[in-house]
Amino acid sequence: MGQIILIDGDRPSLNALVRLLESDGHRVRGFLDAETAMRDLSDPLNTLLITNTRLPGLDGMDLLRRLRSNSDLPVMLLSDARSDTEEAVGLHMGADDYVRKPYATRVMLERVRALLRRGRTTAQGPNAAARLLRGPLMMDRESYETRWNGQTLSLTATEFNVLWTLADRPGAVLDRAQILEAAYGTDLGVTDRSIDSQIKRLRMKLRKLDPEFESIETLYGLGYRYSLPGSNRVAA
Repeated sequence: MGQIILIDGDRPSLNALVRLLESDGHRVRGFLDAETAMRDLSDPLNTLLITNTRLPGLDGMDLLRRLRSNSDLPVMLLSDARSDTEEAVGLHMGADDYVRKPYATRVMLERVRALLRRGRTTAQGPNAAARLLRGPLMMDRESYETRWNGQTLSLTATEFNVLWTLADRPGAVLDRAQILEAAYGTDLGVTDRSIDSQIKRLRMKLRKLDPEFESIETLYGLGYRYSLPGSNRVAA
C-alpha cells in the first residue's frame, strides 16, 4: 500500500487532515516542516505529496521546485492565501492540484482520489494502448517513460496524461473541455488554467530537448493540437 506525505506547519490542521485521509483508507505520514519531510520524500512507497505553501523554514513552493528537479511525484498544494497569482505559479512549477483552505472534506477526498488515480498506470484501463509513437515522440503507459528524439523527458503524471491525450489524435483540435475529460477524468475543481499551465510546462520541457519544438499548437478560441514535425498544418 502506498503512502501520502502531508506537510502543514499548523498542528491542528495537520492532525485533522491526517485523520480525514486515514478515515478514507489512506496511509499518511504527517510533518510540521519540509526539512524533516525531505528525508522521506524519496521513499518508493510515496504516491502523493500534500504540502502547505506557507511553512516554517523551507516553504511549500521551494519544496515543489526542489522536488520537480528529480521527481514526478504528484503534488497537491494547500494554501490559506486568496491569491490567483500563487495558484498560477504553483501550477506552472509543476503542482498537480491547488486547494484553498478551508476546504470541504468530501471535495478534498475526491481530489486526493483523483490524483492517486491519475498517478496509476492501471487507471488508464485494461484495453488502452500501452505505447504511443508519434514521429520523434515515444510514450510508454506501463512505465510512464517518455522520449523525444531518443532523449528522456521527465514528466509528472498529469503532464504525461495531457501530452498523451493530444498526441493520441495528431492533427485534431481538442478544446480544453476534451483535454480535461481525457486527462483528468472526473477530478473536481480542475479549471482551464490547469490545462494551460500543463501545456506551458510541456512546451518548456520539450524545448529544453529540442529548441525548435512546435508540435503543440495553440488555436486561439478553439484549443490545442498536436502536429507531427514537418506535417502540413492547415490554418484554423
